[in-house]
Amino acid sequence: MKKNIVNILATTGISLLLLSVVALLFHASCIYLETVFQAFGVNIITHLGIMCIKKIELRKLN
Repeated sequence: MKKNIVNILATTGISLLLLSVVALLFHASCIYLETVFQAFGVNIITHLGIMCIKKIELRKLN
């Protein structure tokens, strides 16, 4: 479980860095706080989906 949390936080950090680079390219002045939480939420959903797919694949192998 700890590994999953670390992966979610790491993916969120990378997503926010990429979002900042894109914002700089478009000359944006700021990133709102809600954008940070939206990126965090999307990464949680993505990682939960990956975990569910792995569990389904493991069931099919047995």
